[in-house]
Amino acid sequence: MKRCWRCADDIVDPFRRLDCKFRNSARELQSWAASKVGNIRLQLRRLARELILQLDKAQERKKAAQRVQEVDISEGSSRRGA
Repeated sequence: MKRCWRCADDIVDPFRRLDCKFRNSARELQSWAASKVGNIRLQLRRLARELILQLDKAQERKKAAQRVQEVDISEGSSRRGA
């Protein structure tokens, strides 16, 4: 923030100097916010994708376990019937 609080030496009017400093500060803060918020959005997007991938894998494992259980049940009933 120190560098944005600087103003050209040829601006002598106190109100114009303050205006210059505020404008520089606003510009720096917007730049900072864009970089930080942008990174957070990217991280949230990556996290959401990873979460979906993990949920998809869990669902597939559950389906596979159910199929194995169904095969075991059908084999057990066919053995009893024979």
